Amino acid sequence: MFTEPDPMDAIASFVFKGAISFGILYAWTIGYNRPSKFRGGNARNMKEEFAAYGLPEWLVAVIRIVKISLAVGLLFGYFLPLVVKPIAIALTIIMFVAVMMHLKLHRDPLIKALPAYLLLSFNIFLILD
Repeated sequence: MFTEPDPMDAIASFVFKGAISFGILYAWTIGYNRPSKFRGGNARNMKEEFAAYGLPEWLVAVIRIVKISLAVGLLFGYFLPLVVKPIAIALTIIMFVAVMMHLKLHRDPLIKALPAYLLLSFNIFLILD
């Protein structure tokens, strides 16, 4: 039996795609070298944050390219819905690891994991929608 799609799901999906994309694009471009209360440890920029977690410096560049590419790809999801779920799955994996890095490995306060947790939640919604 076919049921009509929920209009609120369509609105949430529209908003979440934009929020995820612009959040990632901001963090990895404009906010890349800026301090933020959400940075892990006492890091003042993205490279210091990765170092605080004991991650290799080369991984910063790899994650930067991957996340920016996925964020742009998610924007294409407005016109090509077929790409949304695979991109959301990839971002869910990345954001799950980010949340775990904040909370388990580094034991940051919850506030520092908030952006990663929100993006994780939004991506899970897009997968299930």
